[in-house]
Amino acid sequence: MQAFNGFLYSKKEFLDYKFRAKVEFKTKGGEHNMDIYTTATDKETVLGFISAKKTDKVTSFKIVNWVSKEVDDLTAEFLNEILDGI
Repeated sequence: MQAFNGFLYSKKEFLDYKFRAKVEFKTKGGEHNMDIYTTATDKETVLGFISAKKTDKVTSFKIVNWVSKEVDDLTAEFLNEILDGI
């Protein structure tokens, strides 16, 4: 977990996260994606964090999905209900 400009960021879910950003990025080696969990509440702040922390190997990046913890929790609850018997 990293602190940056008053917000927390992690590649792993943590208790107090507020939003999850799915980020797609390109390198010379191809296209990749990852989730970033954060206490930041707007995409621009997260884009600033990524821009400041990325290496020169990253040629481009964008947030392709922006979801609140509340929606993540509801989705997990829904999936647990419908997949209970599997």
